[in-house]
Amino acid sequence: MTETATDPETDESNDTDEDTESALPERMTAYLIWGTVAVLFLVGVIAFVGLYRSVGSIIDIWIAPDFRPLFRAAFNLAVVFVCALGLSVLIRRVDTDRFG
Repeated sequence: MTETATDPETDESNDTDEDTESALPERMTAYLIWGTVAVLFLVGVIAFVGLYRSVGSIIDIWIAPDFRPLFRAAFNLAVVFVCALGLSVLIRRVDTDRFG
């Protein structure tokens, strides 16, 4: 008996059908994950805006009118610093993953 070796590059079996069928659940899972990320991001943005407005109201209640602009400026500066730090970390991580 002789066995014939098949070359995987020239084998014309129905591998594409199997690849398509197995890739479909993976794609659906990826779409579900990205959809969840989008929804959570939107909820996070809405919550952040609410928190930002609430802190403004707290400043109006607890801080004397003469010092409100100073406290609002300090709060806005802190928000800018936190956002800049977060963006810096994310950009570094993306650059490291892409070029590292």
